[in-house]
Amino acid sequence: MCFILDAPTGMMSDVWSLVQPELAKITKVCSYDRAGLGFSERAPVNYSADSNNELEMHFGNRWKTSTVERMVDDLHRLITYSSQQEKPFIFVGVELGAMIGRFYAQVYESEISDLVLIDPLVEDLFEQDQGVWVDLWFGHLLPYFQAHQLSAALGVTRLALLLKLMVPPLAMEGISEEVVKRQKHLLCNPRHLSSIVDEYHFINDSISQMQTLFMMKAFPANISTTVINGNFFDDQLPNKMNTAWAKSQQTLMSWLHPNNNHIIVNGADHHMIYRQPHTIIDPIIQLIKQRRNKQTSVHNR
Repeated sequence: MCFILDAPTGMMSDVWSLVQPELAKITKVCSYDRAGLGFSERAPVNYSADSNNELEMHFGNRWKTSTVERMVDDLHRLITYSSQQEKPFIFVGVELGAMIGRFYAQVYESEISDLVLIDPLVEDLFEQDQGVWVDLWFGHLLPYFQAHQLSAALGVTRLALLLKLMVPPLAMEGISEEVVKRQKHLLCNPRHLSSIVDEYHFINDSISQMQTLFMMKAFPANISTTVINGNFFDDQLPNKMNTAWAKSQQTLMSWLHPNNNHIIVNGADHHMIYRQPHTIIDPIIQLIKQRRNKQTSVHNR
């Protein structure tokens, strides 16, 4: 049994630093960085039909980078040809990572047995409550990361870290010094930050691709879905943002995945994977036990 862990929007696999070691004690766990994030290479661009390079000729390279369709193709090639992971596997994704898992399950339904969606990014989020999330996403989050990219390119970020005017996002209790140092390095890396910007910038393309796929094909009935939410998306956001997010979650559970197992973590928000890792570890361990018991029952027949 293999688990694939996919990080939130614009984040790398370090967010699983407190979850992955615990799960690895009882099963095989793989995490990865999407193209351009962390130390992963950026996806090839500028497809040319005349190219003699096999990678460039791959059909997936014609798709727009940093969209869910391209990310799923990249992941499929990674776990099928590069590392050849055991299938079917269990996919655990957060926010954009959860959307990637849903898209993957639609396209390669025989390769996933279970989906665990943590605060999943849902297609109708920007339509909720007069589009309050459109203003937040494109009016605040995207410019915020664009400013960080410019700051890194100018060397301002490095100076701020040296003067302790800036703290890496995962610098907290339980996170190793190695991870913190890696986060500092990447905060100063314009290439990494450019890929974060791209994931936010092309989110409408990803949403459109997800909507189109669901219109073309029903979600596979053989794949179980677990949805994990806190009481709100972010306790620092205004109530209207958390309310709109909650409505989008209800859309996913009522219409897109009506047979889901819903878990609510009281007092938690989308930071729970590294601030309250046990809230993720415990239900996943329960899922592992259920899956193994089911496999044992089948073998004993």
